[in-house]
Amino acid sequence: MNPAPLLPPPPSGACVLEVRAVRKGHQTGEVGVVALHALDVTTGITVLEAIERINRDLGTLTVIITHNAVMAEMADRVLFLSDGKIVKERRNESRRPASGLEW
Repeated sequence: MNPAPLLPPPPSGACVLEVRAVRKGHQTGEVGVVALHALDVTTGITVLEAIERINRDLGTLTVIITHNAVMAEMADRVLFLSDGKIVKERRNESRRPASGLEW
């Protein structure tokens, strides 16, 4: 699956935030992917709140791939990668709501 970009690529040298919300359909096997780039903090929190609501209300699996470590506070489980391999795993005792994140 190679989805069409939703937004144009950011200008060269721009800070990029990529958020991917992934849901595999229980019967169809379909996977939805949303990629968002170069978000300001307010918009980023709004997007994370929407992802959080979908995860809670629909019971979906949500995967967020980012360099923004603050977002890990929202997760049940956090995986750390290096050279394409999982090098560390952490489970949060409680999840911080998107509205409580600061960066």
